[in-house]
Amino acid sequence: ARNHIAMLTGTGHFTDAHSLSIDDGSGRDTKVTADKIIIAAGTRPARPDSVDFDDRTIVDSDGVINLDKVPRSMVVVGAGVIGMEYASMFAALGTKVTVVERRDKMLDFCDEEIIESLKYHLRDLSVTFRFGEEVAAVERHQTAALCILKSGKKIAADTVMYSAGRQGQTDDLALEAAGLSADKRGRIDVDTSYRTAVDNIYAVGDVIGFPAL
Repeated sequence: ARNHIAMLTGTGHFTDAHSLSIDDGSGRDTKVTADKIIIAAGTRPARPDSVDFDDRTIVDSDGVINLDKVPRSMVVVGAGVIGMEYASMFAALGTKVTVVERRDKMLDFCDEEIIESLKYHLRDLSVTFRFGEEVAAVERHQTAALCILKSGKKIAADTVMYSAGRQGQTDDLALEAAGLSADKRGRIDVDTSYRTAVDNIYAVGDVIGFPAL
């Protein structure tokens, strides 16, 4: 193995605190054991069960990059880091963007002066902000979508992009076999040394939540 690192391709899950079973897709499982194990499974976009994603008119932050054309209009649900990244990019491409955020401001962990400057530049690109608003439902139509807010307002757009946070990719790891568990967002709790509740297992990256990367 190059640099003494053996790479195994497949889907793995715990069988105990020191062992993993890896399915390479051919129906054959390979068992791997180790003194120390690091979980760095990353995350995927969280998808609310109430939203009928079709990866064409209603998308998440992974599906948006697969759109076959730049939409004329877009509603971005969520004014966090990912939501604002895509709102900025599509606005720069000429899309009429509306950002819906249930809180009263975006990027609430950032300096207020930076937020105001970003908001100014985005409004200069014709981005509309709907702070203090929450999406009640999204109706999918043949070539567009209708975003219905809890206030009763309706916003029609070619595309609705949900940026509702990230979900840890821990569902298929069989964490319980190793004596571990994840929270409702699939995140694993660690201490200041990135050690989990099981002494020989560590977790790093987005799967632990803040500070993630």
